[in-house]
Amino acid sequence: MSISEKYAVVNGKSVNVYTQEQFFENKRDIEDIQDNAAVEIQKGDTTYVLPVRISNTVSDKPGLYTTLLSPISFIKEPQTDKEKKQYSPDIVDFRDAKNIQEVIDMNESLDLQINTFLETDIDDGKTYKPNISPNCSPEMRGLKTSLIEKHIDINKYSERFGNNWINDKRKLDSDDVSLYLLRRYAENFDLRMDIEFSDRSPDVPNPMNKTIRINVIPGIDSTPVIEDAKREN
Repeated sequence: MSISEKYAVVNGKSVNVYTQEQFFENKRDIEDIQDNAAVEIQKGDTTYVLPVRISNTVSDKPGLYTTLLSPISFIKEPQTDKEKKQYSPDIVDFRDAKNIQEVIDMNESLDLQINTFLETDIDDGKTYKPNISPNCSPEMRGLKTSLIEKHIDINKYSERFGNNWINDKRKLDSDDVSLYLLRRYAENFDLRMDIEFSDRSPDVPNPMNKTIRINVIPGIDSTPVIEDAKREN
């Protein structure tokens, strides 16, 4: 399925918006677009934007529920007034842009909607404060400290994690984290993550005598930065 030129922000996440006809005609390509696809449905004068959710069961979240193999899909519409507001965002159609400045303005509008949704009032008592136990691994200690310093309402990021949110949130209570999951957390919580390698001590066998640093997230430039190790006098 080609990427749609229509975008919207649903619960702090930017999604590609497709008509139901576009989606079902190209459902075989869903594996490539499932993380950021949504369909628009019209109810009276209101257009709802429902994220595509890959799941065998329908949860309490509005969305289009489907699986990669089943020909059957289910649409769960917004029910409450809060949900109806959340799932009827402004749709930005880049086909309407007449010049490059309008494209820039549209992108800035999407970014502003994301930031506005995710902003947290630090005085409302909803900021996330994970427990850092003495048994926490260094990488988990670093992740939890970063989340504490961000002062976030962690539940506002749930849409970015998709159907695995409950499990991913539970794993933040652990003392250790895999590199795969650490990258996932960094990506979804807007964290930059770098890895640095150097000799553990000056007298190790086959020393590099260098420091090698590479960006993991966002990973736009994966070229290692190599510097000579600083020598102590």
